[in-house]
Amino acid sequence: MITTNFTKPYIPRKKNNNNNNNNNNNNNNNNNNNNINKNNNNNIDTNNNITSASIIATAIERDLQVKKTYENFYTEFPSLNEIYKNNKNLSKQNASQKNSKHFKKNLDTIKFKVNKNFKEICEKTYCNCNSKFLSCYCDQAKDRASKSPETQRELDQLTEFHNESLKNSESNWKKRDLLYYCFIQRDSEAQVIYDFISQVCSFYKLSFESMLDIGCGLGRMFSEWENSKFEVIEAFEPDIDYYKFAYNFSKNTCNRVEVYQFGFLELNVLERYNLICSIHGPFHYLDSLEDRIKAMKNMYDALKPGGIVLIDISNFMCGLSNIMNNKQQRKMINGQSVIRTSNIKVDAFHGKWYVDDIFFSVAEPFHDTCEDRGSFGNGHLVVEELCFSIISKPELELLMISTGFKNIKYASQWDFSSFLEDGGNSVNNQGHRIIMTGQKPFNN
Repeated sequence: MITTNFTKPYIPRKKNNNNNNNNNNNNNNNNNNNNINKNNNNNIDTNNNITSASIIATAIERDLQVKKTYENFYTEFPSLNEIYKNNKNLSKQNASQKNSKHFKKNLDTIKFKVNKNFKEICEKTYCNCNSKFLSCYCDQAKDRASKSPETQRELDQLTEFHNESLKNSESNWKKRDLLYYCFIQRDSEAQVIYDFISQVCSFYKLSFESMLDIGCGLGRMFSEWENSKFEVIEAFEPDIDYYKFAYNFSKNTCNRVEVYQFGFLELNVLERYNLICSIHGPFHYLDSLEDRIKAMKNMYDALKPGGIVLIDISNFMCGLSNIMNNKQQRKMINGQSVIRTSNIKVDAFHGKWYVDDIFFSVAEPFHDTCEDRGSFGNGHLVVEELCFSIISKPELELLMISTGFKNIKYASQWDFSSFLEDGGNSVNNQGHRIIMTGQKPFNN
C-alpha cells in the first residue's frame, strides 16, 4: 500500500535573542564586580534596547518571509495552533480583537492564494459518476483509467488524493477510513443537512463570518461548506485516520475549508465562530458527563455573541426497538467484495452502547441482489470497537441551559418543519435524530 506522510504546516516562530544577550550581560557582570551598581543600570538600558531591536528584527524577518514564501500561505499567516498559543495568556476581549483582526486582514489574500494553488487540481475530473470527489473507486473511474493512454498518471493522481493504491486490490481495502467512507458516507444526506442548517441560520438571523464543523469525520459536509456563504470555514477531527482522510480531501478539492486534528476538549478559543456544528453524532463519543459539560462550555466560549451551536445525535430510544445484531452489509471496495457485520451491546445502567464492526472480504463475485453468503477471501479481518454514550433529549437540553444557551430549539429529523414544531406534533412524525440548537446571548 502506498502511503502519504502528513505533516503539520510549518509555523514560523519568533527567534529569542534575549537568552544570548543575557548570557553576554552575565559575563560582563562577572568581569566588572567592582562596578556592580553601574553595570546594573547599564544592563537595564541594554535590555530595553535589545527588546526593541528584537521586535524590529522580528518584524523585518517576517516581512521577508511574506515576500519569499508567496506560494505557501501557511508560512505567512498564523495557524490555529499558533492562535491558541498566543491567546493562552490574553484576556477575553484582547483575544477576540486579535482573531477578528487576523481574519479580516488576511482573508482576501488567503482566498486568492488557495484558488491559485489548487485551481488546476480542482478543475480535473476522473469519472462520469455522481460522486463529488475528484477521484473515486467506482467502476466507471477504473474503466476510464484502464482505457486512457495516460493510465499511469491518473493512477498516480488517485493514489495521491486518497492515499490508496489501486494496483493491489486484495489488500488495499483494509483501511478504516476507506471502509467507513464506502459503507456510511457515500450515501450521506449532505445536501438535505445543509438545506436544514441554512434555514436554521436564517431563523436565528445569523451572520456568515466564520463557522466550525467539529467532529467532521471524513469530510462529508465539505462540499456543502465550500459553496456556503461563510467566509471562514474550519473543521476539527480528533481521530488520526479520519483527520488524514479529511485533510487530504480538503487540501485537494476545497479552497476554503481548513482541517485541524482537534476535538471538543481541545477547543480553546474565545468568540471566534458564528456557527458550530456537530453532525452525525460525534458528541456521542464523549462517554463521561464531565467531558460533555466541558465540551459544551468550550463551544459556548468559542461562539461570538448571538452565535448558535447545532448538535446532532442519534435518538437511541427511538431506535431501541430496531436494533439488530449480526446485521450485514456488502460493498465493493477497490475490486473486493467486503462484508460488514455489526454487533450491538447495551449497558443500560451506565448509559452506553457498544458496537463491534467486523469487515472481511469474500471470494465470490459481488452482486447487489445476492444474499450475504460467501467464503472468506484473503483471510484478513478489520475489527472496529466503538463505544457511544446514550444521551436523551432532556439531558442535552439541560447541558445547554446550564451552560448559558438561550432560544433552544430541536428537531427529530433533517426537516425544517420538524424544527418549527419542536421535533414533531406526534410520535408518528418524529424521526430517529435529536437535533438541538442553542444561541449564545448577545452582550448587554
